[in-house]
Amino acid sequence: MGKRLTTTATTSPLMVRLDAESKQALTAAAELRRISVSDYVRTVTVAQARREVAGAREHTIRLSPDEQQAF
Repeated sequence: MGKRLTTTATTSPLMVRLDAESKQALTAAAELRRISVSDYVRTVTVAQARREVAGAREHTIRLSPDEQQAF
């Protein structure tokens, strides 16, 4: 018998309220990729959020305690 793979990752639900036009846009985009709206939002939104966080970190100025005092 083969080993069963189990995942330890947990998920957390997220509810988003959208107007009809926005929901239709998400639905259409998901259909183009042939994935569910949830998978589309998860794939696109999380990737964009990660890019924004990484970009913000690149623009963060880090100062030592002495530099902070001088500033």
